[in-house]
Amino acid sequence: MEIKNLSRGKGKETLKAANPNLIKKIHNLRNTVSSLETNFQTANHWDKLRLSRFKAIELSKERLEEDLKESEKRNSNMLNLFRYNADLPQGLKTQVEKTWNQKYDALLKLNDHLKRQIREKDSLLQNKDNQIIVLQQKLLDIGEKLSEREELIKTISNKYMILNKRKTVQETLFKESIETLLRDALLEENHHNNSTPATTSRMSLKPSKEALLAYEIKRSNRLSRENYLLRNILQKIKVNCHCHENSDSSAENL
Repeated sequence: MEIKNLSRGKGKETLKAANPNLIKKIHNLRNTVSSLETNFQTANHWDKLRLSRFKAIELSKERLEEDLKESEKRNSNMLNLFRYNADLPQGLKTQVEKTWNQKYDALLKLNDHLKRQIREKDSLLQNKDNQIIVLQQKLLDIGEKLSEREELIKTISNKYMILNKRKTVQETLFKESIETLLRDALLEENHHNNSTPATTSRMSLKPSKEALLAYEIKRSNRLSRENYLLRNILQKIKVNCHCHENSDSSAENL
């Protein structure tokens, strides 16, 4: 039980100090994820503000259209009045025509001004619609990248924990086998001069020192291969992280 507790404590210590660069990279990924979530919430807030502004612009557009309709009604009324004033005296007729012509010109100018405002508002609404489409696509891309980052963090953590646990167990077994080898060597040296044929035959049944050394060399080689595979996996993960960061920076520049 004491050996198991010691191995667990040593496993935690090696987990903290085994690869500080990997732990730092994981913290950086978590910070990036939290930053992307904050940006996502900010973008939603600005989208709501833009939608409220768009609604106000649409209301203004409706009012302008109503004013335009009223102006057209006034124009039709003026034309009718022009038709009815044919029997008036010439001086009064001229004055009335001049007054109505001035009003008609003013209404035409107002009509042109309102049409120009409507065209400007339509162009502004079209631009805002295009911006909304672009922002929605960016939000979708950010959501996909967030899910990819979360899966990447989980994969890194799981692989690291599994390999580190395996390494800790193998190191413990390696130390125990070395201690056993040294203890057997000391026993063999102490009882070499006093050994009887019976004890010699019993000791011959035990693994020799060379066999134990060969076994430990094989185990050390296996640990080296696993560490090499671990480094390759971590290198691939780092390359993927750099690729994601470059794509994020290029998207922000766009």
